[in-house]
Amino acid sequence: MPDTVIDDTSLADLSHARVTSIVTLAANCWHVGIVARLPHTLAGQYIQLVSWDGTRRYFSLASRPLPQPDGSTAFELLISASGDENGTTALIAELQSRRSARIDGPFGRATLRSPASGGRYVFVSYDSGYAYVRGLLDALRCERPTASALFFRFSRTHVGNVADVYPSEDTRARMPVTCIHLNGRESWPTDPASFILNHISMLPNDWDINSIYIGGSRKRALALADDLVAAHVSPSQIISDHLTIEEQQSC
Repeated sequence: MPDTVIDDTSLADLSHARVTSIVTLAANCWHVGIVARLPHTLAGQYIQLVSWDGTRRYFSLASRPLPQPDGSTAFELLISASGDENGTTALIAELQSRRSARIDGPFGRATLRSPASGGRYVFVSYDSGYAYVRGLLDALRCERPTASALFFRFSRTHVGNVADVYPSEDTRARMPVTCIHLNGRESWPTDPASFILNHISMLPNDWDINSIYIGGSRKRALALADDLVAAHVSPSQIISDHLTIEEQQSC
């Protein structure tokens, strides 16, 4: 989603947040900890970081939002320079210097559904959509620790890994995640929908899946959703971070 520059008159209702940590994960990729006073916030939603020049940038929550004793909410973002290296570097420099941020949101309604029999979940991410899936997985391991997940991760370059979703081996043991990581565009299948469905078809019979979550650019997420529907997956089984509230309510 492109950055947008807004008029200063629309800045009055923004939430002011503390930046609690900034960790470099890889070249041009940062893990940012935030604490802010926001309305009720859920994994799978996204926020806008508003720079002091008025530029808005959209980021999915990359962790389960944690309520704090003072009524604020702590959460994590993954910020990477995908196509806008100068702008992203400037944003990180601003966050490091000010140790504060201005936030609008949260937006979206991509929450976890009640699990199917046995609690089986399928997640798919393209590039920056990893943050969206990471947030949902973090919520899943805490809210439904007996669930199992199959995660298809399509990335152009290696940024983070499944292990960084789980802060301890104990949580990894409590919720198994099978990750199929296709690292590098040359390794991506020409037909991702068939690739995903073929892997699902090889799962044990007790894998009763009711939802497939897709994170990534609008173009890729909706193209994959269309291909899955063409392969006879019900539209009601597909949840994307780009669906509108009305579309998700109709699922």
